[in-house]
Amino acid sequence: MRNAVTTQWHHYWLSITPRERWQLMLAGSALVLAACYFLLWQPWQQRSEQWQRTLVREQQTVSWLR
Repeated sequence: MRNAVTTQWHHYWLSITPRERWQLMLAGSALVLAACYFLLWQPWQQRSEQWQRTLVREQQTVSWLR
């Protein structure tokens, strides 16, 4: 099964023009970069900002308790 899919993909890849291959590679790269940004970088930055707000709030609470 896997070999058949790989063979079909390889046949398709060779049947398209070099320009189309370049466009597909570019689009695939853009998709990978977008996925990394939206699935990894952006959530990490949002959590970091949330941690900073929590830290400030907790420091204010400790200051108030003293």
